[in-house]
Amino acid sequence: MRRLAIAAAVLFAMLVPLRAASSTTWGIDMTDLWWNPGESGWGANISHQQDVIFLTLFVYGADGKARWYVAPAMVSGLASQGADHQYTFAGELIEASGPPLGDAFDAQGVARRVVGTATLQFSQAEAATLSYSVDGTAVTRAITRQTFRQDDLSGAYAGTVMSRPYSSGCATLAGGGGATEFSITHSGSSIRIAATIGTRACEITGAYTQAGKMAQVNGLVACENGLRGLFRAWEVEGNYRGFMASYFADFGAGCMEAGRMGGMRRY
Repeated sequence: MRRLAIAAAVLFAMLVPLRAASSTTWGIDMTDLWWNPGESGWGANISHQQDVIFLTLFVYGADGKARWYVAPAMVSGLASQGADHQYTFAGELIEASGPPLGDAFDAQGVARRVVGTATLQFSQAEAATLSYSVDGTAVTRAITRQTFRQDDLSGAYAGTVMSRPYSSGCATLAGGGGATEFSITHSGSSIRIAATIGTRACEITGAYTQAGKMAQVNGLVACENGLRGLFRAWEVEGNYRGFMASYFADFGAGCMEAGRMGGMRRY
């Protein structure tokens, strides 16, 4: 599994669309509820549209009372450090005050004050570093997506697998890809994906780990033609319409395959 993890990390930058054209297809969707598991009681709501993040930060002030701050226009950037690629977003952090909610709301009574800046740096789809300042006080925290209910991907799907091998002349899971029928059995941390890619039948079994709206699958793939290997899927997302994911398979002897897969739910 260590070999698979290292190879997947190297390919991560090649597989992720860093600058696409429209809403959230620009890159990884960071929309979620984020927190630090070791510091329950505060957190951040992140809403991601195209190349801008709207951050809502709920924390505590020096008096121990709740404080809300917003960074409504955190603009994207990309910082590169050797082979590592990181999404970055930065913008002004604002504190607001206004009239209490009642029968009528007077928008003229709302006051906004810039208290500092906020920066989000994502090292991967499920982890980030949040840095912000309020009136000169600087804070830096590691945050991750918060999971409060696990998805269930069980079902039948019609979709596709798009792939590319990373060495010539090796047998691969998808052989370039094509129309695919998926049958998924999912219970807790255990998942089984039966995929028929054209006439090639393969089975993926492994451990399912969810972080907020995203998940990972780590396990094995086995095909009827005798092909066997290690399998990893990440940025796994599902809803009532279907699922999608990026994946990487390592069949040994330098034969590797990377791609994307997904399908629309049949029922």
